[in-house]
Amino acid sequence: MSQAQIARIMRIPGQTTASELQFLVHLAGIAPLGGRIVELGTYHGRTAAALCLGGGAANVITIDDYSCREATGGSRPTPTSVRGNLAALNYAAQVVCGDSRIVPPGIDRVTLLYVDSEHTRVQFDAEMAAWLPHVVSGGIVACHDYDSPTWLEMTGAVSAWLGRWGYIGLVRRMIAFRRKVA
Repeated sequence: MSQAQIARIMRIPGQTTASELQFLVHLAGIAPLGGRIVELGTYHGRTAAALCLGGGAANVITIDDYSCREATGGSRPTPTSVRGNLAALNYAAQVVCGDSRIVPPGIDRVTLLYVDSEHTRVQFDAEMAAWLPHVVSGGIVACHDYDSPTWLEMTGAVSAWLGRWGYIGLVRRMIAFRRKVA
């Protein structure tokens, strides 16, 4: 990954920093092979682009519910705008409009789960209950806005669900854990 690639991704609107994007690229590169990289919470596609760069666009699925509204106008993301942002960088992740608490049919092997959705304990608990059974042995879960003063309940929620997993690292507000190999 080059600084130029990260700089191009940073042109997509979003809150993640360049160092967090580099961390995501790294995580996608060290995730086990043979499964899917799933992102919960797409916004405009900045982090989806980093996941595509690190893990190959064919393996990336990004799920968001508010981006499903095509006729929103203004700066609100839509599936078409997310696909356009990714296409501008030569990526073509699968953009799914839906509830991030529901695993779409056919997804059974998740090698990297990146969570940056609603930022409430209730939402996160529901997402973890739905998705963690699909994360493979040695798979990775990364969460954004950990230890954020804006999203205080996320730190406790992440620690409660993933505290016994293998800690990979923390870059700014992005934390990652690896499921222990069974």
